[in-house]
Amino acid sequence: MSAQSHKTSPSAEDLRPESAPGSPDHGPRNPSRRANATSDRRQSAAEILNSVGECMYEWDIASDTLNWSDGAQALLGVQDRALMSCGRRFSELLLPTTTDTRENTVFSSSKLDDGAGVPYRIQYALSAEKLGTKSNIWLEDNGRWFADTDGKAVRAHGVLRI
Repeated sequence: MSAQSHKTSPSAEDLRPESAPGSPDHGPRNPSRRANATSDRRQSAAEILNSVGECMYEWDIASDTLNWSDGAQALLGVQDRALMSCGRRFSELLLPTTTDTRENTVFSSSKLDDGAGVPYRIQYALSAEKLGTKSNIWLEDNGRWFADTDGKAVRAHGVLRI
């Protein structure tokens, strides 16, 4: 292949979407960020996930408590942290027509947890109206729920991807 016909793949920086309003790097792509990428500082798992439009959560079903990875609130564009504090409140952010919720998926599952958890993958959108944004934010929720000795779901964890 000649040098003229050789095409290079776009860099990760070229493929990075513009950041969300309110996020620390909101605005056009910044070439000076490349210098930061070569530093010796290791990034945390949360920083890496946020950089690719993902965040982690853990849901204690009995108390309905949601715990999120650092940066999740800004990544999802949620202004009020309380809306992310429990499953019920987070569900209020979804489009009203949403039927595939995490709760419905976990509680209506016919699968049994053999100790390794039960995987699920669903898609839903956060409502632009409820977030105060111009457009809905579509998410893929890829997780796993775990049962107690009676087979009842007691916790779940997963990754949300925008």
